Amino acid sequence: MNYCSSGRSYQPSMRAVLVVALSASCLAVSTTLASPLPPSTGGPARQDARHVLKGGAVYTHESLRKFASVWGHDSAAHGVDYIQVSALRRLDLMQALHDSTRSERCVEALKEVIEARAQLKMWALQMDYSSVALPEAVLSGRMSHLGDFDACIGALDAMYCLVDVEIRPMSAVGAHPHRLDEKSPFDFSNGSNATLWDVLRTSGNRRRYRRDWQQWAMCLPAECGRRGALSDLQKNPKAHHGLADLSHHLGEALASAVNPIGEALGVQLRLHIEPTDCYNPPSPGDPNYSPLYRPLFLFGSFFILLFPALTIAASVKEMWFNNRADKAGFFILTFSIRNNTIKLLRKQETEIHAIQGIRVLATIGVIAGHRAYFPLIGPVLNPAWFEPTFRAPIEMVFINGHIIVASFFVISAFLEARSWLKVFDEMVQISASYVILSLVSRYLRLLPALAVMVAFEALWLEHLGSGPIWNQTVVKIASESCQTHWWTNLLFINNYVHPGCLLHTWFLAAVMQMSMVAPLVMLAAHRCSRRWKAQAALLPPLLSLAVASTVLYICTAAQGLLPATANVPMFMRGANMLFDANFVNQYLPAHTNAIPFTVGLVSGTLLYILSIKQWALSMAMRRYLFLSIPIGLALMIITVMLGMVYLMYEAQQPWLESLWAPARLITFSVAVACIIVSCALGCGGPFGRFLSCRPLIALGRLTYCVFLVHQSLITATSGAARQPLFLSWFSFIHAVTGDLFWSLIFGLLLHLCVEAPMVNVLKTAMAALAAYQVPVLGGLDHAGLPASHDVVTRF
Repeated sequence: MNYCSSGRSYQPSMRAVLVVALSASCLAVSTTLASPLPPSTGGPARQDARHVLKGGAVYTHESLRKFASVWGHDSAAHGVDYIQVSALRRLDLMQALHDSTRSERCVEALKEVIEARAQLKMWALQMDYSSVALPEAVLSGRMSHLGDFDACIGALDAMYCLVDVEIRPMSAVGAHPHRLDEKSPFDFSNGSNATLWDVLRTSGNRRRYRRDWQQWAMCLPAECGRRGALSDLQKNPKAHHGLADLSHHLGEALASAVNPIGEALGVQLRLHIEPTDCYNPPSPGDPNYSPLYRPLFLFGSFFILLFPALTIAASVKEMWFNNRADKAGFFILTFSIRNNTIKLLRKQETEIHAIQGIRVLATIGVIAGHRAYFPLIGPVLNPAWFEPTFRAPIEMVFINGHIIVASFFVISAFLEARSWLKVFDEMVQISASYVILSLVSRYLRLLPALAVMVAFEALWLEHLGSGPIWNQTVVKIASESCQTHWWTNLLFINNYVHPGCLLHTWFLAAVMQMSMVAPLVMLAAHRCSRRWKAQAALLPPLLSLAVASTVLYICTAAQGLLPATANVPMFMRGANMLFDANFVNQYLPAHTNAIPFTVGLVSGTLLYILSIKQWALSMAMRRYLFLSIPIGLALMIITVMLGMVYLMYEAQQPWLESLWAPARLITFSVAVACIIVSCALGCGGPFGRFLSCRPLIALGRLTYCVFLVHQSLITATSGAARQPLFLSWFSFIHAVTGDLFWSLIFGLLLHLCVEAPMVNVLKTAMAALAAYQVPVLGGLDHAGLPASHDVVTRF
């Protein structure tokens, strides 16, 4: 305990004096008579390292939340071998900052806090214990020290800051960090007897958390952060003028305050503060801070609330009036909750119902996977629990499970193929206007619900919570991205341009882009079946599959990418994935995800050929088709487990190892296609009955809206965390269960208020348009949509 901070003199007892004197004597004797312990690595030159190392602390403008580290490649990187007892005493942060800052206002504010703390005033005590404990934070090896956020902002005129700190060995002070890799050690040297430096050397390994990067909570007087400037930032997050200077002066003062810790350890502590990482609650009654005074916020809120208002009005009107064939009746049928709920629960005989079950299971996998990703983003209390998962094949489902997205591409393409082949068979003359109209209808069908979620993410989400990492994970990554780049989502190009807003909707953009190519492939398949045999229709989809595989292989090998995007600890921190070559150039683009889509086209074409030829299945063939389902499931699991192959080793022969990129997607996609085709032909047995049960059919129609809302829920709950997350199987299952429940609730609301009414409006509009173009659009049904278009994937 540091008694200097109390402002009163402290007279030690005689016993304390004797203990200190005895400790000093023992230390002197041991230093004189005993040589230092031999180092684990580095040779004899390191024995005198503690006499030549000179560390400290500096402030840097460079962001420290990178997928890179200076540790790992140098086996001799270290700090002191022995730390003095005096260096273990807790640093009085308030007093140290008081002695180092150059701001007169900050000095006066700190003096007031120190005096109030000596008088045991609770607001000052709250500020004191809400900050990081030093040097314990550095010596503990833990990454996140979040303090007490609520106690800090509840104190009188206090400001909560989350400071990024990097620990660098003096041998790498000016070094350029290397990308996290497998050349750096994964295991701690010396095992259970590892030193702090042994632990830090693993920070360069991509399967380890960066323990050389820490976050320190600091509760300071608001005057030290120029409270007025911070308030301006919170009113307008884009107003960064003058705030870089604010961070620089505050950061320099903090670096000077913690400089003795770096010197004692023989390392350099590099500090960085983002202006948005300091939170100062607005003054009560401040009218300029309220979002209600922003015209854009008001307009966006009107847009969001318009749909539930119309739904409520229509449902109330339905209770008092019978359905009529006038405008009021159309309004009721379009927005009525009762009418749209009946449509949601219906069971159409023309559908391949097993697809809805596959959608539901895949959506559950996506939600669980996204929840599993957040330990890779947020603060973690026990990283040692999570890191071994990269060595366990069965646990690859959380690391390599993102391949499950391929199942949605297969489903979408499967339905596209059957729909277009049926339309082309029914058409007397192929019409370009029909194709364009179909693509426009698909775009308009997906757009309303997506637009509502973009508006919610941009305008509302940032006001729904707070916390130590709220600005980092919610405001800066989610909300600001949507405020700036919302248009890329509405144009469905966010997988190529500015993907930060509603990042998970890259899939919608990719499948929309592939859907523009699907009519051309299916038209070629239709022409081949007309010119030659029906089986010739498989040639264009198979050729497309070959082209897609070649493109993915060349892109992976030529750019030196991993066969698949590695979801490793620091990959998601601070939006690092948006700067990752694998994520941007392989995971997001449509052209590198075309393999599962083309597999879906092949399977849809095959099933259509079998249906028009009315092929009777023999008992042996039925048995083989049934067995293809468990075999397909086994192949899917094996494909996921093999993700550890490219995670644990560095690429030695990229042109050979890149073959795994198309191979894994082909294997997984073919397995999904086998399940769909087998169930569609009535050979699914218990698998088919389960996937086609009525609850899964209804839930399958909700998957689009559930998919849209789930990421915002996970982001908000994770961003509001007050302390590092404790990882365990129980906590994970508990979190996923909650995510599924609330995603279903909010997804149902989005469906009933936005998606279903807008689909009704779209069908009415397309029917009216088709009435004027019947000779041209002979393939349209009464709703103005292609035959079977109602089951074209909503995902």
